[in-house]
Amino acid sequence: MQPFAGLVKCADCGSSLNVSYDKKHGRYTGFSCWVYKNYGKERCTSHAIGWKTLNQLVLEDIRRNAIIARTNTGEYMDMLIAAKTEKKKTETDRCRRELKKVDKRIAELSKILTKLYEDAALEKISEERYQAMAPGYEREQVVLKEKREELTTEIAHSEEIYENIEAFLPVIWKYTNITELTPHILNELIEKIVVHEKVVAEDGSKSQQVDIHYKFIGCVNWKREPASYETIEAAVLQEHQTLSEQTA
Repeated sequence: MQPFAGLVKCADCGSSLNVSYDKKHGRYTGFSCWVYKNYGKERCTSHAIGWKTLNQLVLEDIRRNAIIARTNTGEYMDMLIAAKTEKKKTETDRCRRELKKVDKRIAELSKILTKLYEDAALEKISEERYQAMAPGYEREQVVLKEKREELTTEIAHSEEIYENIEAFLPVIWKYTNITELTPHILNELIEKIVVHEKVVAEDGSKSQQVDIHYKFIGCVNWKREPASYETIEAAVLQEHQTLSEQTA
């Protein structure tokens, strides 16, 4: 089984990327979108990426995370927390404010319904009047309780960030010195790898964005430019040359 099986996804249609295999030379050569391959450009584009290119990108990203997590654990945790909470902080604060309003209204409705019931029981209002008023308040109460559950779930999810980061650290620490990727390493660390379509600049140079989503923490944004094909391919050639010299 090839190590990336089931992990590489198309950024636009969400389908898996098919892997190509060179039977003559006994090696994997690259990936392309399954939908594009089966239905053509009307449904998606190729999102093609070379095997060596993707392998090198993922290997370097794992090393980078592992080294920083090992040597600067505190700063690494702060960076992950900031990256995750920065996106969610505004939304979480909004959820908390909205939850406060929902709780207040639910309490008000409980008092209103209790008062209506008492007034009906004491015949201060007619049964007809009670039946005309109570159902509307009860429906509002049901809707608000459902909304409250959604808000508390969202807030709880934000608070899980800290637990997930703490769970991720001992896993990534193990891979500081890896030299190759295996199915075990990828399945332990990676949730999915999202490949975008190539971008061709005015000068003809190509770049391609690849988002590596780790288990527990998601995509770690290093705020770097999309990978340059020329840079990555040069790194791949250099690594292969070094390995050849070591085994010569």
